[in-house]
This record gives sequence, structure tokens and C-alpha cells, in this order.
Amino acid sequence: MDDTMLFLTGLSAFGLMIIGIVFTVVEFRAVGKRDGRRNAANISSSSADEN
Repeated sequence: MDDTMLFLTGLSAFGLMIIGIVFTVVEFRAVGKRDGRRNAANISSSSADEN
């Protein structure tokens, strides 16, 4: 395997890793927003039940 092929293989693996990190951050933020809204709805409905 020559140096160019090794470099391109490493570069593609690095690119896929960066894409995976970005997608993971986006997904965790989306889940956090969704869970935050769900928890806020549960808190407001449980406090309404107490009254």
C-alpha cells in the first residue's frame, strides 16, 4: 500500500468519525429538547392534580 492510498484511507476514516460525532451531538440535543418538554408537561400536570 503506497503512501497516497494510506493517506486517503486515513482521511476517509477521519471524515466518517467527524460526521458521526456531529450526528451524535445533534441527536443528543434533539433528545434533550424532547425530554425537557416531556418533563415540563409532567411537572405541570402533576402540580395541577395536587390543587
